[in-house]
Amino acid sequence: MHGSTRPAGRLGKRVADMKVEHLGREGRDANLAMAFAPGEPVVHPVHGVGRVEGLHEEAIGSERLVLICLSFEAARLRLKVPRDKAARVGLRPLSTPQVMEQVMAVLRGRPRASRGAWIRRGPEYEAKVTSGDPRLVAEVLRDLGAALMGPESSFSEQKIAKAALDQLAGELAALTGSDRAAAVASILAVLAEAKAGPDRSGGGSTGARGAAIVA
Repeated sequence: MHGSTRPAGRLGKRVADMKVEHLGREGRDANLAMAFAPGEPVVHPVHGVGRVEGLHEEAIGSERLVLICLSFEAARLRLKVPRDKAARVGLRPLSTPQVMEQVMAVLRGRPRASRGAWIRRGPEYEAKVTSGDPRLVAEVLRDLGAALMGPESSFSEQKIAKAALDQLAGELAALTGSDRAAAVASILAVLAEAKAGPDRSGGGSTGARGAAIVA
């Protein structure tokens, strides 16, 4: 998801409120020093899960800045973020297992009916994907999940749904120590179960297995 889209109106306020709630609840400020230790995983709202390679002091103009050197293996990207701007950029530690359970609960929910023209809904979905809050990302995947499973969806829907899936799978894999493919399979299993409805056979469900990965 390249470029930034500024959400407007109610969505903009909701994205901002949930970001504050998420960061505050996870004690972000207290965890930043630990999160930025070399080798620690972090989450960037656009590039997903990365790893801290180290801290580097560099003179930029008349200032000397401490830069956080990051690598994003999935995107084959290296990035430097000024440490004093990390919060503004949206850099954060991995979510807790409790937050990831909330993500799975969102994925099991009923998709919201599409309302309004795509020219408006598309930027709203993009804003959620790059919000930094995995629960908002999960809302996008819940609502556009069909775009990953059927040819009737537009290219734009498929692109945004895939971006949401990549974000969640990367963080789930890092949190659980599994590989990305297993995390993708777990998330898709939860979506498939939600689409199929409750399992009446009593023999368990793929959604339960998907949730167990974060227990």
